[in-house]
This record gives sequence, C-alpha cells and structure tokens, in this order.
Amino acid sequence: MKFSKNVVALFSTLLLSAAFSSSANSAVVGSTYNFDYTCATCATKEVTFQLPSSPMVVSPAADHFTLQNISTSFGVVDLSFFVLANLGGFRIENATTNATLIDIYGPQIFTGPLATPTFTLGTFKTTTNVNNGVDAPSQLVISAVPEPTTVALLGLGLLGFAASRRKAAKK
Repeated sequence: MKFSKNVVALFSTLLLSAAFSSSANSAVVGSTYNFDYTCATCATKEVTFQLPSSPMVVSPAADHFTLQNISTSFGVVDLSFFVLANLGGFRIENATTNATLIDIYGPQIFTGPLATPTFTLGTFKTTTNVNNGVDAPSQLVISAVPEPTTVALLGLGLLGFAASRRKAAKK
C-alpha cells in the first residue's frame, strides 16, 4: 500500500509539472528560447544565442523585423528575421557597421505579425549564402529553455519521493 502512495505522489508531481510547463509547439509569455545555428562548410560553423519566445520589436519593416545588440557566441550583433515571401530565415549583421556577416535562407521561423512575432520551436533546414552566390546547407534548432518553476516542482517531487522511500526503508 505504501508503494502505491509513492507512485501516486510521483505521478501527481509530474502532472503538476506538466501543467506549469509550456507545450513544445506553443510559446509562453516570458519564456526563453535557445537558437543553435550550424553550417559545416561555412567559415563561421556555429552561432548560438537566446531570445525571448515573443521578442519586443521596436520598428518592424514590411518584410522583416530586426532585434538589435543581441549577445551571441559570435559577438554582439543585430538579427533580422524575414517572412517567407522574402526567402525566410534570418541575417546576422555587425551591430556597429550593419555589414552582413551571415545570410541564412529557409523557412519563416516565427508566426504572427511582424510587430508581435512568436518564434517557432523545431529544427529547420536552412541554406547559408557563403559568398558570390555559393550556398551551403545549414541548420537552425530552436528549443525552449526549461522554466525554473517546472524544474523546481519536478525536483521537489523527486525529493519527496526519495524521502518517502527512505522512511519506508527504515521501518
């Protein structure tokens, strides 16, 4: 009977944790996403950065929006995200000179209007314009950063489960 109580406690904790976490296909306001860009044959093989799932856009253009002074593994850059009608993907630009550093084409990686976009989670096959019209296959992975509340709830549930097992073992 004690074993079933422990299983019920663990199952309840997991359900509670799932209720507070975001779904894999929808954004939760305030959540953060990891962006991992890779291109095996490009000069810059990898760029990683984090952005809010729904970034604050100051002045969107007709076919894209730009986020300025974003800290990445490549340095501080401006990031422009394009609608599918303008080849989708995104561009990495020097934050000081606005010179294009990397041009990535592919699917549109956000939904909603340009003034209030929400990034889409997933793995995207992209194409990087290396130079002189030469294109290289590349990939972008957008994943959710676990919410601290979710991790805390899961940890508390596991601690409770361990404590109840330890107490049962002493008897």
